[in-house]
Amino acid sequence: MCQLLKDAENKSFDIVLFWALSRFSRSVENLYYTMNLFQKWNISMVSYTENFDTTTAMGRAMIGIVGIFAQLEREMTSETVAANMQQMAVEGKRTCHSVLGYDRKGKYSFSINEKEAEYVRFCFEEYLKRKNLSEVADLARKRGYRGKRGKIPLPCSIEKIITRPIYCGYNSFHGKVYKGDYEAIVSVETFNKVQTLLKRQGKTCGRPRIKEIKTLPTKPTNKICEAG
Repeated sequence: MCQLLKDAENKSFDIVLFWALSRFSRSVENLYYTMNLFQKWNISMVSYTENFDTTTAMGRAMIGIVGIFAQLEREMTSETVAANMQQMAVEGKRTCHSVLGYDRKGKYSFSINEKEAEYVRFCFEEYLKRKNLSEVADLARKRGYRGKRGKIPLPCSIEKIITRPIYCGYNSFHGKVYKGDYEAIVSVETFNKVQTLLKRQGKTCGRPRIKEIKTLPTKPTNKICEAG
């Protein structure tokens, strides 16, 4: 879009053709902004599948109306997807397509990938010993460990691994955790020890955290658990 506006301002064309308005802009605010600029630069907007005439007030109004409903449809779809994902999390079903340490098992579960799980356990165990993400990442590279898609171990990737509740058998969705219906790679006790150490190290070293570090209940009484 940035390049399109730059070319438009430079008078590189006098018409923009798109398949449908819903594919041209993701928000009404952005649509109005772009449409006003095109009008200022005398550039017409044409939809291949819709009948708009941006040279008239009524045509511009129709584009705005269609844009509003297109955004509404996207937001409703997003809400439906989020609700379905939360329900899957509550039921213990997997909520991600791919994750280091596991292979997909059927439509809703995981099975442990032992080769990858070795790397996951290594990260937890070595961080408890060394208390340093950079040292763990360096040692992991020397051992030849790689991420799911071949990514070389870095301190940030080590931290991501050792803060994911999925490795002790929990789904995480919108700040809540739910007991998953698949085998854990590390124990909840190990996970909590690592989180506690990360919190303490963060306070000591003053490193900013991308997300809040939380521990898990060792004996959840129901499917839904509040992380602490």
